[in-house]
Amino acid sequence: NTPFSALTCLNSPLCVDSTCSPKRYQMGSIEPNPQGLLWSQQLSLYLGVHDNQLRYFNAEGQVIPTPEEIAQWEAEHAEQERQRAEQEKQRAERLAAKLRELGVDPDTI
Repeated sequence: NTPFSALTCLNSPLCVDSTCSPKRYQMGSIEPNPQGLLWSQQLSLYLGVHDNQLRYFNAEGQVIPTPEEIAQWEAEHAEQERQRAEQEKQRAERLAAKLRELGVDPDTI
């Protein structure tokens, strides 16, 4: 793994160029970990490539989902919940119909 050069601002992790003097920058290198990920001290995250895209990774090396991926997961999860609720409703309706066949009013149980 080849180290990468990086400029680190010595003023603060959140400074912007207009507030930082060039004298306050320090050149350093970032060594990739065995998986090829680069650790960012300022972000407390790794940076690397996943599925041919530049992505952030957490300290355990797991890819951090993008807002689009989170929205897609939430939509899929909501659809699964809707389907589960529909199945439960149909089951309850079948059970109520069977009770009525047996002469039992399901609303009185």
